[in-house]
Amino acid sequence: MSAAGLSAYGEVVNVYRYTAVSGTGERSVGVVNGADEQTALAELERRRLTPISLELDRKATQAASSGSGSGRLRVRAGRLGEAYVQISELLQAGVPLLRTLRLIGGRKSNPKMAQAFEELADAVEDGEALHDAMARRPGVFKPVHVAVIRAGERGGFLESSFRQVGEFVTGQAELRQSLIDHMIYPLVILNVLVVGLILMFTVYIPQFRDLFIDIELPAPTLIAFAISTAMTEYGMATFIGLAITAVILWRVLRDERVRTWRDAMLLRTPLLGAVSRSLAVARFCRVLGTLLGNGVGLIAALEIARDAVGFRTLAATVDEATEAVRAGEALADPLQASGVFDDEIIEMIRMGESANNLDAVLVRVAEAQERQVARKLGRLMKLVEPMMILLLAVAVLFVALALILPMLQLTSRL
Repeated sequence: MSAAGLSAYGEVVNVYRYTAVSGTGERSVGVVNGADEQTALAELERRRLTPISLELDRKATQAASSGSGSGRLRVRAGRLGEAYVQISELLQAGVPLLRTLRLIGGRKSNPKMAQAFEELADAVEDGEALHDAMARRPGVFKPVHVAVIRAGERGGFLESSFRQVGEFVTGQAELRQSLIDHMIYPLVILNVLVVGLILMFTVYIPQFRDLFIDIELPAPTLIAFAISTAMTEYGMATFIGLAITAVILWRVLRDERVRTWRDAMLLRTPLLGAVSRSLAVARFCRVLGTLLGNGVGLIAALEIARDAVGFRTLAATVDEATEAVRAGEALADPLQASGVFDDEIIEMIRMGESANNLDAVLVRVAEAQERQVARKLGRLMKLVEPMMILLLAVAVLFVALALILPMLQLTSRL
């Protein structure tokens, strides 16, 4: 096994080329990423593909591991969405695909994105299918992008596929930016709180230590002095201890069982759980609707949309729905049994299946859920802001009590 590359997320990744047969006997050729051969085989099994051959693509793996390959590039989603739309416009204007990719790859305003599209152009010029070239660069082009472009290439509607995926990526980027915007003010308050407490415990409180040396200190003062001592006299040891604790906590949170438990608890949390669930449902419906609208089969679309929900508990629900659809059942029934999707969403999905316009219905559901996310976030932030101010007031009150109580004892002795 050759040296593995790294994905955009720092994970080990090799790129394998496969030839496989689906459950219906259809022969397919493509690429799959995995830490090793067993991981790649497991991914093919999850896709219900029986491999005929599986070979390591050394060139693609080396591109992912080298600093020059786009496998390690991170391109802003908003810029990528704009590039997709521009490609669609160029293709509709009659510009050949290779020339279009060269034009996007020749732009100097965004070197990382330009490099990614220049590599795509080189691969297409060498005779490789566009979707295969994109699949070999998972750090830039996500599976949903690849699936839509693959359907567009095979169906002869590549221009509209690029526009669809461009609008999808741009919409997701705008939603993500909205989430960030809502968090700015609470984070500013939190930073003020942290900086203020550090100054209190390292500069202000130590000045009172000698003043209270001859009296019995109350509990708040003892706690304040202990924190101050840890931050000043044992600052390096405290920092190392906190760093070790953070590393241990990070490793624990990466455990699959812990992450599943964390996702389940988050979804049950009042207010925050409702926002998280609406966001996950919106992602799922948006991805699934976009894929179906571009000619991707329902089962393949479900397998890709599964990774978009962001929560393992919801991903398990999608897995159950995929198995039910594979067995010939309707999609709405297993989704309803999970209890994750609201009744009105289930009814819309059921009507979409009956009317054979499930893709359009799912996109409308996603848009409605995204609007709900914005409203719920607004209400949540209205609660978070006073809570952060209250936390700041409690911290200041604690420090004040820690210093005032011993002063009262000194005054009573006079």
